[in-house]
Amino acid sequence: PSPLGAERGGDPRERGSRSSTRLDMVSRLAVVRRVEGLHSSHVTSVCHAEDGSTLVSTSANQLRIFCPKRSRLLRASAAGDLDVSACLQLLGLDLIALGSLDNRMLLYSVGRGKVIDSIGAHDDAVSCLDGSWAAGTALSAANAAAAAAAAAAGSTADATSSPVLISGSWDSTVRLWPLLPTGLAPTPLRTLGEHEARVLCVSLMPSDLRLAASGSAGG
Repeated sequence: PSPLGAERGGDPRERGSRSSTRLDMVSRLAVVRRVEGLHSSHVTSVCHAEDGSTLVSTSANQLRIFCPKRSRLLRASAAGDLDVSACLQLLGLDLIALGSLDNRMLLYSVGRGKVIDSIGAHDDAVSCLDGSWAAGTALSAANAAAAAAAAAAGSTADATSSPVLISGSWDSTVRLWPLLPTGLAPTPLRTLGEHEARVLCVSLMPSDLRLAASGSAGG
């Protein structure tokens, strides 16, 4: 059964309690710090590590990595030839996935301070990224082999055993990619072409890789 179906079922009082808790959390959101001067132009994307230790921001083709706890700029470097449109800190890894207006996806190593991998991901600009990782999944050679085999066969059957990325593009497609220990996979697991306009946002369900959402310029 679908997790969404399970959410709709059950005791109405429990569903009401969960909704009330979420609303209470949202109502307490507030600006606690304003960081200025990291970029000289408009900021195109932001993301952070799962533990909040680093904050990543992009502007034009520039990338900045900031430590909120120490109020210190850790990295400042170029990333790609054209503007970076999206960034995603990969869970449990010292890597940041980037989407670029030159149709490419890039992997940036925080420790090495440079782009370590790059692939032509779409036929137009990569506009958005998201990622999801099965609980307890390690980025192992076995998982990588399974994901690579699934990609070669055009199947998503092994996607849940390996970390994956989802990308949206101005070419109106959404693509699902396995993440390998050696870098970005050259072939997507799946290409979806349901949109008739530029894809502007994508989101994967963290607990179930069979569920994803995307939005386009077509409304």
